[in-house]
Amino acid sequence: MRHFLHAYINRKKKGRKMSLIKIDEQASKEEKLNQILDYLEELKNALAKVVDDFESGDSEEETVDLLTGALDAVEDAHDVILDVIEDNCLC
Repeated sequence: MRHFLHAYINRKKKGRKMSLIKIDEQASKEEKLNQILDYLEELKNALAKVVDDFESGDSEEETVDLLTGALDAVEDAHDVILDVIEDNCLC
């Protein structure tokens, strides 16, 4: 029986799409990292759009700063995983 690691990107609520991340524990470490990299890219793009929405609205500066910090963290995670892939020739 295969085991999967699960994480939710979005919760299904008020018409929002729910995406489930499934990473096969039996996959090679290279495959796992590449799957995670793809999901982080998707998350990064979605979060950037949300930050833009908050910036263009009447949101408080503190809220925009917090969301921008979250986006920076996702971008950092993406970059670190990409570095690991490139440094270890896991392309």
